[in-house]
Amino acid sequence: MELCFPESIITKLKSSAQTIKTITQKMDEEKSRLPFKPAGSLFDCVGCNGHSGKHMGGPCNLCRYKEMADQESLKYTDKRRKNSLMRKMEMRQSLSGVRDEQREMSQIRQAMDLDNNYTKKFGLFKKACVLYFYGRYNDAFDEIAKAVKII
Repeated sequence: MELCFPESIITKLKSSAQTIKTITQKMDEEKSRLPFKPAGSLFDCVGCNGHSGKHMGGPCNLCRYKEMADQESLKYTDKRRKNSLMRKMEMRQSLSGVRDEQREMSQIRQAMDLDNNYTKKFGLFKKACVLYFYGRYNDAFDEIAKAVKII
């Protein structure tokens, strides 16, 4: 890279900014002003199906939407796939009752977690005894206060 005077750098920047502006203006002029709406009746696009020069970048949004709708409708026309989907839906409905029961049992277990609370409380009392033995009376009483809060 060679060194340039500041004036030449500024002129290069201005010229590149001007070219960017002209390119964006051309792109805005070529854009259609109406957005694509995927609702309504599906009709054959003359540009894509007739292989005209209108859609050089590939199929238009309408043709893509039509292909997507065809693929989605295939899973309902195929009998094997339809039957498997129906079986899955029935299994989900039957499993929802089991899941509700499991959720209820886990809530009961959390509420009745007596063994875990006992071990926590015993551990805090043991820690308080050790702290008291080493002369850290305030810390020991703090640990006892924590243990008292546990039921």
